[in-house]
Amino acid sequence: MTMNSPAKPRPALWFAILSIVMYFALQLAGSLVAGAIGMARNPALAAKVEAKSPGALMELVRETAIEQIAAIIAAALIMLAIIFFYTKARRPQITLGLRRCSSLPTGQTIKIVAFAGVGSVALVMLWALVLSTWKGANFDPQPEITQMIKNIPQSAINMGIMAGAIAVFGPLVEEVMFRGLLQNALMKYGAPIAIVVSAAVFGASHPQPYAFPALFAMGLALAWVYHRTGSLLLVFLLHLANNASALAFS
Repeated sequence: MTMNSPAKPRPALWFAILSIVMYFALQLAGSLVAGAIGMARNPALAAKVEAKSPGALMELVRETAIEQIAAIIAAALIMLAIIFFYTKARRPQITLGLRRCSSLPTGQTIKIVAFAGVGSVALVMLWALVLSTWKGANFDPQPEITQMIKNIPQSAINMGIMAGAIAVFGPLVEEVMFRGLLQNALMKYGAPIAIVVSAAVFGASHPQPYAFPALFAMGLALAWVYHRTGSLLLVFLLHLANNASALAFS
C-alpha cells in the first residue's frame, strides 16, 4: 500500500492580500513624507500645492523624485522583512522558490521562458499599437514614472538608488508578493485562476490605467513561468531584466 505525500503548505490568502495592501500603504506613506519634505524645502511650491494650482502636484513629484524613489526602497525592505518573518519564523515549511532557478531541465526551462517572453512582448506591442492609434504616437501611459526618472539629479549615487528601486527591490518584493504569496495561495482554486487573478492584481496595483493591459500581459507571462518552473528566483530575474531594460531606454 502506497501513501500519498503530504500536500505542499501554501501561504495563507489573507496574508498575501494583507502584504499587498501593506506594501502600497507603505509606499503611500513614504510618498506623503517625501512630499512633506519637498514642501518644507520649497515654500513657494507648498503654497501652490495648498492652493491646488494646476500642475502643482506633478511639480512636487518632480521636486521630490529622489525621496520618492528612496521611499519605494524603504517600503520594499520593510515588506520583505515581514514576509521573511512569516514564511521562515512562523511557517518554516513554506518554500517560495527563491533558492533554485528551475525545477525543470535547462532546455525545457529556456523554451518556457522564450515562449512566455515572445507572447508577452507580442501582447505589449499590440497594446502599444492600439494606444498610438487611439491617443497618438507620443502618448505616455506612465507619465508620473517618466517624469520622476527624468527629474532625478544626475549623480552616481542617485542613479544607483533609482536602479536599485526600479530594477532590484521593486521586482523582488513584487515577485515575492504576487507570485510567491498570492499565486501560491490561489492554487487551491486551480492553476488557471491563480495565474489570471495574480496577473490581474499585479497589473491593477500599478496606478496607470493605460498601462494595465501591458502589465497584465507581463504578469501572465511571469505567473506562467513560475507555475511551470516553480522558481521565484527565475521570475525575479526576468522582471529585473524587463525593468532594467526599460530604465536604460527611458
